[in-house]
Amino acid sequence: MQLKTGRSTLTVNNVVRLKKGSNGTSAGATGSGVKDDKKKKAAAAGGPKDATANKPVAAKKRASPTMSQTSNGSRKASMDMLISCFKLLAQCTAFDAPEIGRLFVQLLSHCLEHSAHVPLLLEITKIVACMMAGAGESKTPDWFTVKDKALLLSKMATFDRLNEISAQPLLTEYHALILKLCRSSPSDPSLNVSGPFLVGLMSSESGIRGEFFTHFETHAGGASTSPTARLKYILHQDWQACGTRFWPVVAIELLLKSFASAKVVPSHTTPTFPPIASSESNVDHPQQPAWLTSHIQALDAWGRVTAGDVLRPLCELIHVDLDMANHLWSCLFPFAWANLHPDYMSPTQNLMRLLSMKYHRRELKLPQANAARHNVVQTFMAGIVNAQPMPIFTAELLLYLANTYNVWQQVLRICEYQALSPLTLVEDRERWADALDVIYQELNEPDWQVGLNVQVCQKPSTKAGLYLQAQGFVHEAQDIYFDTLAQTSKSVKIDATKFEMKVLEARWVGCVKHLCQWSLMNDFAKTTQNQELMLDCCWKRGDWGTAKQLLHASSIQAASEAGCPLIRLKKLYISILDGDKKPQVDSLVSQIVDLALHQWQGLPRVLSRAHVPLLHLFHQFIEAKESLQIMADIKVATQQHNLPNLKPSINTWRERLPNSYEPILMWDDILTWRSHMFAVVKGTFSWSDAQLLAGMHDVPWSILKLAHTARKQHLPDVCLHSLAQLYTIPAMDVQDAFSKLREQLSICFETSKDFDGGVAILNQTNLEYFDTRQKAELFRMKALFLDALGNTHDANAAFSQSLQLCESYGKGWLSWGQYCDKLFVERQDVAFAAQTIACYLQAVHHRSTFARLMLARVLWLLSLDNDKGVLIHAFETHGKQLPIWIWIVWIPQLLMSLCRPEASQIRGLLRGLSAKFPQALYYTMRAFFLENRELFAMDNKAADATSSHNRGLASAPPTPVASAHTPKHTTTSTTTSDMMYFRTRTGHVVAVPMSHEQIADIPGLVGASRSNPSFFGSATVLTLDVWLEKVATGELQKT
Repeated sequence: MQLKTGRSTLTVNNVVRLKKGSNGTSAGATGSGVKDDKKKKAAAAGGPKDATANKPVAAKKRASPTMSQTSNGSRKASMDMLISCFKLLAQCTAFDAPEIGRLFVQLLSHCLEHSAHVPLLLEITKIVACMMAGAGESKTPDWFTVKDKALLLSKMATFDRLNEISAQPLLTEYHALILKLCRSSPSDPSLNVSGPFLVGLMSSESGIRGEFFTHFETHAGGASTSPTARLKYILHQDWQACGTRFWPVVAIELLLKSFASAKVVPSHTTPTFPPIASSESNVDHPQQPAWLTSHIQALDAWGRVTAGDVLRPLCELIHVDLDMANHLWSCLFPFAWANLHPDYMSPTQNLMRLLSMKYHRRELKLPQANAARHNVVQTFMAGIVNAQPMPIFTAELLLYLANTYNVWQQVLRICEYQALSPLTLVEDRERWADALDVIYQELNEPDWQVGLNVQVCQKPSTKAGLYLQAQGFVHEAQDIYFDTLAQTSKSVKIDATKFEMKVLEARWVGCVKHLCQWSLMNDFAKTTQNQELMLDCCWKRGDWGTAKQLLHASSIQAASEAGCPLIRLKKLYISILDGDKKPQVDSLVSQIVDLALHQWQGLPRVLSRAHVPLLHLFHQFIEAKESLQIMADIKVATQQHNLPNLKPSINTWRERLPNSYEPILMWDDILTWRSHMFAVVKGTFSWSDAQLLAGMHDVPWSILKLAHTARKQHLPDVCLHSLAQLYTIPAMDVQDAFSKLREQLSICFETSKDFDGGVAILNQTNLEYFDTRQKAELFRMKALFLDALGNTHDANAAFSQSLQLCESYGKGWLSWGQYCDKLFVERQDVAFAAQTIACYLQAVHHRSTFARLMLARVLWLLSLDNDKGVLIHAFETHGKQLPIWIWIVWIPQLLMSLCRPEASQIRGLLRGLSAKFPQALYYTMRAFFLENRELFAMDNKAADATSSHNRGLASAPPTPVASAHTPKHTTTSTTTSDMMYFRTRTGHVVAVPMSHEQIADIPGLVGASRSNPSFFGSATVLTLDVWLEKVATGELQKT
């Protein structure tokens, strides 16, 4: 469990070797021992060093499962013999020549550095300990110098490569050696505060760790040192020797133990009752019960508790629970930092130096088992963001920390604090705003970026462009940015800040990219000598010669060395098209994967918009790898002089597309590379038949897909520019030609509002090549254009002709229904309502998905039927064709229709639902009846209350006022009990006598009846005769 949670003493090799098992470890150690034996013989002979002996490969090899038991025994015997040789050599206090002693030291150092055999290393460590321990007693040989001592200690520092559990005896012996050296030479700083000593501070043995910490605390100033002084010592210390261990636990323990000498102060100051007894009074009163004695002793024990008693177990826990350690640091650092104000600059410089050290990057290469733990920089930043006053950092350092160590949230808080602080100077505030802009861009948060730019920029035109671009008006925003830049460059006095000019230029470039204006972008890049933009333009336009030259430019090489995977991806594109050798391509592939995963590690852990650019990069990378297979198939087919089968790859690419809502630039990246690959196919097999060649590439479909997506995203310029590329294709499928024509008509209808132009295109189109469904679609669009021009008669004829050509075209029925519905709203003619119902039901019958949403409109139209039942007849005629499951989602509306004139037809639908889907109908009907029962009970209760009130008034003493109103209340009570009340479409309430038998024949009634008019609020109550008179005068026609 401790290994899984990532305790502070773990390293990369510990976790990896723990999974390998004991067999691999022992086999690797044996192999290393054999090579160590060979090294010993070579050293004794005075020959040159064996080059293969320096390679630690043998220590990592596993034993073969087929290896005989005799071979294992012989290797173990060899290692035992080697250990015995070392024991014998250690007994020699003097050699014939000093050179032999130095060879012995070299042999020891070689084994310490390269061997993984724990018993051998343990014996060598004991030998070295004996040699170093005799230095003070003059028992050390003359050939053993201080240089040899430092060499052996440096080789022992590599013990962290071993498995911590199996190497526990070795590490214990090694730490004991370091402790002896610290006691023997307490003034030696090389042993006490760096190197092996710091490793001992994080030993897995609590006793050894405590002894090391005692020495470390002494060098930090002793037990009486304040937390502030200890924090300064921590920031000044070099922690590089700790490797990948989580060394902040040592700093936390050092800060915690600065409070250990204090008494635990009660958290309250309110007066309390005097103690009933004490431990001393127990002698005078032996009659006290046992429970009271133990209670008094417990109280005395708690009274003697100090802060050290509380903090001591806490200091042990932080070495195991790193989440607790991270939380404690975020609490302790602000407390200690608050007292550093007099010496403000020096600790800040040390903190910046400590955070910028490159050895922190080693934690980023930890195995997956330790990936969930906090790294050192994350822990430090968690405390820094809570510190007051805020430490002073440079914006460049914070950007580096955010990108490298995934501390985006903490860096954002610091940058926002500096940008909004009134103490920040004007020029510094612009620098912090620039840093915030970069962070928002890296996190792919365009809304936050726009908000920041609006706050910082001063020119109204800049703000207007930002608002337009945020709302999707990219073309209009581009014009505003260009005009603002032109005015600023022509003016004598520049009234825009450097940050605002940078925003204007970056926003204009973003608009040009979003509109796919790569020719304009290429001219701008050449003018400004922006080599990265030139490289983007070159690969988009297919200028591969210039792209190869740009890869050798200084800025491109600098970006590539900085770890930009996009540069490697463009190199991969060029290598694929040039047909480079497989090792070179595989090298680029592995580099792209490593760099992309490294960038992914630096992003926030929660999946968000910040991950979208990398996901898009992975999409491009996958298609680049598939292009390698396509190029291989093309090469084989060319050698055999036949045509390759590229249909599987084309179908796969058709299915793998970006989301429809993603920026058009992502679509352009994917489809542009596909067009380059299809160009290779067309150029290689140009000798084949045109029809066969058209089936081997997907250029028209790719162009049409880009145009369709651009139109849906309201980018007509991009759509028209894409459609213009289709004119260069000599052979095109009929479906592609129809799609091209449809996109042109859609642009005229939706965006440019050129209705006359759309009708002209349709009148000039030859319809002989299209099938009936395509012809029906063209006539449907012609009807839409005619309707937009106000020619309703011709539009209706075009709809009719469209459905005569293809009666099963659901989209045509839907459009005709919407057209009739609009006419019904304008003219209030029931015939148009009947036609609307018929069209919508036919659209649902012919599987138009959107038409199902119009069933709610159909049910509402039924309530507007006239006395002849025209709408009900249309519903009954065309509704029989629909499957019964269509009405499942509309069961609540169907139940409410039972109280209206169309109840007879709705009742038939409900019977069908009860036969096929009884559960769906039962639960909805049950809720419907329960609700109505509650409402009926409320109505009866209100009616009873009214009747009681009226009876009370009738039995009161006769007074002039009461006698005048008594008949009225009596009449109301009688009327209420003999009447049913209905809501009408006009909002009135009609009182219908209960004796009325044909309630369904009363026009304009809506909903169920109620027994009391108070249910409808303050609506006007009309008698049945008054309501029929209003209906006769046309009251219903006004709605």
